[in-house]
Amino acid sequence: KAKLIELKDFDEWAWPCVISSGEREIITYPIARVWKIIWHNILPDQGWALKYFQYLSDEISAGNSAYKGVSAVKNKIRSHPEKIFDAEMEHKRIFTLAQTLEEFSDIEIARTGISKIDKELKKRFKPEIPPSADGWRILRCCAHLMTEILIKDFKATWFNVEGNDGFWSLEMPWKTYIFPIGKIFKAASGGENLSVFYDNLMAEKLRQAKN
Repeated sequence: KAKLIELKDFDEWAWPCVISSGEREIITYPIARVWKIIWHNILPDQGWALKYFQYLSDEISAGNSAYKGVSAVKNKIRSHPEKIFDAEMEHKRIFTLAQTLEEFSDIEIARTGISKIDKELKKRFKPEIPPSADGWRILRCCAHLMTEILIKDFKATWFNVEGNDGFWSLEMPWKTYIFPIGKIFKAASGGENLSVFYDNLMAEKLRQAKN
């Protein structure tokens, strides 16, 4: 059973499709796969649609993956390319939404943006106090803004995207793995400094460039 969610504030690429079978539910972005052809102006591989439908069939029948989060990174389990594409679209959708919100209008997609996200978290959240429903919305927007900065500045790519996005991992070109969305949640609940986190990654990048 599949249901396309029409999001009126978004172009059709951002409309997710929820596919349910028993207790199993997956979210995928079928229309985005057609838009991808337009974005990149490149014809897809022959049989791409059949491969996509086969992936969906396999995903529904497979059940939940035993590997996600830290266990997936430790065991070097990369998610299926189709699942990674869906994660990219989920990220793109939330990042696009975040950029339209007044709270985040001054956050640059750069190192300075990290500092502003840090200040926003410290202003809105207190350690050990669970976020409200609106607080979770703010957290996810902050998380995907920071993720976009990391992708841009470090050429990070999605590695494992099983489970909710708090478990999703990014792979750096030098094979460091991070959990950007989970990192935001931890920063909000524990007061971690995101600017220090970013600067440590930049130091790693510079060390690798010298090798």
